[in-house]
Amino acid sequence: MGNPHEIGHKVQDQTLDAVGKAEDAVVEAVTAWTETANKAPTSDDFTKQFPTIAEIIDSNFDFAQRILNNQRDFAHRIIAATTPKPAVPKAKAVEKPATAKKTAPAKTTAAVKKTSPARQPGAATTST
Repeated sequence: MGNPHEIGHKVQDQTLDAVGKAEDAVVEAVTAWTETANKAPTSDDFTKQFPTIAEIIDSNFDFAQRILNNQRDFAHRIIAATTPKPAVPKAKAVEKPATAKKTAPAKTTAAVKKTSPARQPGAATTST
């Protein structure tokens, strides 16, 4: 058994062959019917107002092609929407020079770090 790609092509080829044989049979039947129908009288004035069969075929196949193109685009957009995006590192915030004020970081000293328990957040205050 071949790889999935080869199997897919074989199935496509067989399908196209079967469709071609069916189309040949239809063409033969339509040819026979047309030969019989052409023997009947026609009204050319009535039929001139309609597009030709070739124009109808071209119009319908053009429309089908547009639908297929839209479906292909849709499928690609769905794949893009469901494909995980690579993680982008967060950019550092850049201060704007004209509006940003530069402040020096607060200096910490040993004295500030050794504040009394009364000054600690959440600590009870005592009075003397």
